Amino acid sequence: MKGFIPVLKIPGPTSHDVVAEVRRALGVKAGHLGTLDPAAAGVLVVALGGATRLTPYLIEHDKCYRAVIVLGVATDTADALGRVTRRQDASGIGEAAVRAAVAGLGGERMQVPPAASAVKVDGEALYKAFRRGVERSAAARRIVVRASRLVRWHPGARAEATVDLRVSSGTYVRVLAEDLGGMLGVPAMLGALLRVSVGPFHLAQAVTAEEAGRGEGLLPPGFPFADGPRHDVTPLAADHLRHGRAVAAASSPQGLSAAFSNGDLVAIGRRDDDLWRPLTVISD
Repeated sequence: MKGFIPVLKIPGPTSHDVVAEVRRALGVKAGHLGTLDPAAAGVLVVALGGATRLTPYLIEHDKCYRAVIVLGVATDTADALGRVTRRQDASGIGEAAVRAAVAGLGGERMQVPPAASAVKVDGEALYKAFRRGVERSAAARRIVVRASRLVRWHPGARAEATVDLRVSSGTYVRVLAEDLGGMLGVPAMLGALLRVSVGPFHLAQAVTAEEAGRGEGLLPPGFPFADGPRHDVTPLAADHLRHGRAVAAASSPQGLSAAFSNGDLVAIGRRDDDLWRPLTVISD
């Protein structure tokens, strides 16, 4: 068995928990295309079998979220699981100001991952040091908010803004929630988070972890590459590629692309002058 299953993760279990459950049920190697915080829900893409070798080509996909941002309260984890560190009446904030601030989240910025995150510093995940009361921080990273839109606004002393976001890989929505509060002059945290999509994998395709453990919802290895740079090869050329041999580039695009034969993904590779060389091969 090989391919990808978009799993509908529920709040509570870690991404590792979900992957381990599917791995045990199916008895195959499994990985994922990017974690979700335990409190978050939504699309967690599980890679199975030989498809796990394709994850390096997919982890940079944009991700779309629906986030509920709470204004008027801050926590030490920037989400609802943390200890409250500050409160302030947010009832004076109006919808127009919130809408403008949400729009202002868009664009490129440097972002420091939260202290309670899985980012590793000196070989240790930050959240482990955080639990011991040790303060550590990771280096800022470049992220891009490609789209940000206010969906719903509930004013009040503890107000809530529901926001749709499309962001680059590695973006922490918890930090964006804090940024929004800073723009509006009040503390803020992430109240709830739903991941709607990871690249071409969407919530509508997702199955439960139990269903995934039965192999339901399985998409072929070529699914996330079907609409990207690709070229189709003959069965003979596909056989050469599966044995690690280069084939004539023909009309293949420059840079990385996917080779398909009879609709099935054969390899990910790169054009080198007149030859197309496989980098990662998918066996029959």
